[in-house]
Formats: sequence, C-alpha cells, structure tokens
Amino acid sequence: MVFKKADFGQTLGKWGVGEGIYFCWPIFGPSNSRDTVGFVVDIYSHPVPYFHENRYLDFAYYSTTRVNKLSLHPNLYEDLRRFSFDPYIASREAFYEYRRALIGQK
Repeated sequence: MVFKKADFGQTLGKWGVGEGIYFCWPIFGPSNSRDTVGFVVDIYSHPVPYFHENRYLDFAYYSTTRVNKLSLHPNLYEDLRRFSFDPYIASREAFYEYRRALIGQK
C-alpha cells in the first residue's frame, strides 16, 4: 500500500469545491480560498497544537514549516520575474496548474 502526502485542500478539490480567489499570504505564500480553508483544517487536525496551549508556538511551527518548503527553491521567483511579462499573473497561473496537477484535474 502506497500512501501519498495530501492536504485537505486537495481533498476539497477532489470533492469538486472550486478554487476561488487567489491569495498571496505573507509568510505562508500563495494560496486560494479552497486551499486556505484546507490549510486551517490541516492546522487543527495536526497533533502539534494539542501538546500545549501556546498559540505563538503553533504559529512559529507552521510558518517555519512553510518557509522551509519555500526556501528550497530560492531563485524561483527571480527566474519568474526575469522570464515573464507580469510575475504576479505568472506565479498565480503556476500555482493553479500545480494544485490542479496535485488534485488530478488536469
């Protein structure tokens, strides 16, 4: 049996929930309405917040996890700026294509 890492935003997408509005959250990076709701559900379904009562520690844990994911490709944004006419639109479309590929809605 093979387990794939997935999040609740992917589950909502598989169930047919639309993508919604595109956001670029500070620290957490790009998202949309569906994946933002999914991220909040993922936070509350993760065991880390239940070991203590400190919300600042929870925020530090999730933000460093997300920043660590984004830091694995430091030159990605610079390449996007260099090779696209409008980096905002290019990053939005890249995000949507990536999430659609994860959900399997190609």
